[in-house]
Amino acid sequence: MSGRQTMRLVLAATTCFVAALGMGYSQEATSKPVDVHWENGPSKFENGLQILWRDTPSPGTPNAAEYDPEANVEIFDGAEGKSVVCHVASAIREIDSTLSGVSISDVSARNPGFIAVAAVYSRTIRPPVALLLFFSWSGSLSRSVVLNKLPQIESLEIDGAGHVWALNDLEDRTANSVFTEFESNGSVVRQLVKPQRHWSTDESVSQGGQLSFGLTSVLAWTWLPKSRTLVSVDKSNGRSLIQKTGLPHVKNGLGMYAGRTELLTDGRVLMEVHWHGDMGWFLWSTRTGWERITGHRGDYLYTANGDQVIFATSRTVGSPMAFRSDRISGLIATSTYR
Repeated sequence: MSGRQTMRLVLAATTCFVAALGMGYSQEATSKPVDVHWENGPSKFENGLQILWRDTPSPGTPNAAEYDPEANVEIFDGAEGKSVVCHVASAIREIDSTLSGVSISDVSARNPGFIAVAAVYSRTIRPPVALLLFFSWSGSLSRSVVLNKLPQIESLEIDGAGHVWALNDLEDRTANSVFTEFESNGSVVRQLVKPQRHWSTDESVSQGGQLSFGLTSVLAWTWLPKSRTLVSVDKSNGRSLIQKTGLPHVKNGLGMYAGRTELLTDGRVLMEVHWHGDMGWFLWSTRTGWERITGHRGDYLYTANGDQVIFATSRTVGSPMAFRSDRISGLIATSTYR
């Protein structure tokens, strides 16, 4: 599921919770607006960049404005005030003229460095093809890797060494590992963590919520909603750690499901959790289990990086989302309760 679709999983339920968001939250808002380049907001914040992408429309697809015939990726550097556009469909069409559509699973970018795109393209007659694409900062395609004997990529991120870490689609029958590490030239370095039978990258409210993935300085990790499991691997030695987190227990917590999850640098899990008529932010650790923390009214966890958290916020039902940032340390320094 693409980052745009993942965000929609949470925001589709936003209007159900806006009226109840103030319950139990007492901290004054001290966060500042995040400069957003696009009218409808980005699909991803990463490494100081804002990343937006669109799939190509299918025949009869509603909401055509959410799609792009060229499946363009746009990356905006707020510090430089510049945008880079990668024309994904055009780049693939140069390789295979039978292309009939493109679906982008995820995008990652580092500057200086390169742009990595996980995509699947359909063809007029033959089966679809999963790709890992590498673009330069001029927007041109520098390398394409066909994932012939590898599973489709669910999510990806470029680390500081220029390696691409991918979360594999565990619904793909070829998936014999949870994570794949690629060199910057597209060659496979390692495949890590053998998936267990009950693990799934499927996500929905009924499946337990949103799938999450990311990197810390030490770990690659994913939180799997269906099994409520945190799976992480040490990037240096390949040792894995599997932790069953479950979900928090709250009064009247019917229909509980996870929004965005982030693994903090100290090993704790930060999660936005929704349930019937309410929502909250929670921390989990092996020592304390789940603890609820304060949050701002109308906030929805979008991403975290180090001590910074970026969240989407909507003050009224139907109003456009804005993006704001704050310090995680400020959120968790206030009084908590189980």
